[in-house]
Amino acid sequence: MKILIAYASDMPFDNPFVRTLKKGLESAGCDVNWGLGEFWRNSSKYDVVHIHWPDSLFPNWSPTELEVLFLEQHLQEIRKHAKVVYTRHNEFPHYSQNPNRKKCYEIVERNADAIVHMGNYGLEEFRETLRNDHVEHFVIPHHIYNNEISNSITREEARGKLKIKLNKFVVLTFGAFRNADEVSMVLFGFRKWRLKNKYLLAPLLGRIVIDERKNKHFLGHLENELRLFKLLTDGIHPGKDFIPDDMVESYFAAADVVLIQRLHILNSGNVSMAFYFKRPVVGPDTGNTGELLRSTGNFVFDPFTTASLPGMLDEAFRAAGSSVGGNNYQYAITNLKVAQIAEKYLDVYQAVLGET
Repeated sequence: MKILIAYASDMPFDNPFVRTLKKGLESAGCDVNWGLGEFWRNSSKYDVVHIHWPDSLFPNWSPTELEVLFLEQHLQEIRKHAKVVYTRHNEFPHYSQNPNRKKCYEIVERNADAIVHMGNYGLEEFRETLRNDHVEHFVIPHHIYNNEISNSITREEARGKLKIKLNKFVVLTFGAFRNADEVSMVLFGFRKWRLKNKYLLAPLLGRIVIDERKNKHFLGHLENELRLFKLLTDGIHPGKDFIPDDMVESYFAAADVVLIQRLHILNSGNVSMAFYFKRPVVGPDTGNTGELLRSTGNFVFDPFTTASLPGMLDEAFRAAGSSVGGNNYQYAITNLKVAQIAEKYLDVYQAVLGET
């Protein structure tokens, strides 16, 4: 069995999901290659073509109308000799100013032979829309990055590296803020939360992925808001630089609680990362993310009611020394290790190829 993962192998600041899954599949004995050149020019050599983010099949993730048409034709050609497997990370592109990006999602969904969902919510939501009546559906959760990211640094060592006082109760928001609403929600919720030694560790709060031409007023407001936070308290650490892989464990180890800073989300790799580091999680009650947090005894807020976030942060604060973090870790190492997830994907490949 020859597998092609249709994802650029030289992606700057790439999502480690594909890289770690590829290694896991190779350890399971699979013949795996990846790259966009292979997808567009040499896909006939493979038995399975595995797609993750449909718009990532194009340079800068920004296809033209002509390229979108070609994608549909190309997938139809691929399906004459191979099976197309699609892992559904998102319902739609995060930053969709280019309408062709959403069309890529629709085309891949239409032409997939198998779709992998990361939770039952995603599976049922997709089935209700009847977008593809010939596809096989599978549920495989988001794995942890245990084959690349260590979990050995202590809380004290991590805080020393990040220059955070040991008496602070640290809430980590890891990853880029995608719009102004996410920033406003976190800053409002954190300000309204009545805790003296609270500390917001937000390494990408200063790197907001929004259209600056349309949001100059908001960006100016954000700068003033952050200055006010710094003036009144030492309880915020906003940054704007991407975190190198060798520093990821320091951020999670330094935290007492991990906050998923999304208003709308299907999946979040930061949930499984927090589980791996024995941290309680607060997140929105939406998508597969809300489903997982509720089923594991973590904490969900209503993304449509901003007043619910401070209450959930308070509950997570009270649970920080309880069994929640330890239970999260046991769940992660029992269900989410790369080797386990890779075996599940191998089962999917064999099923669509009729080898089971």
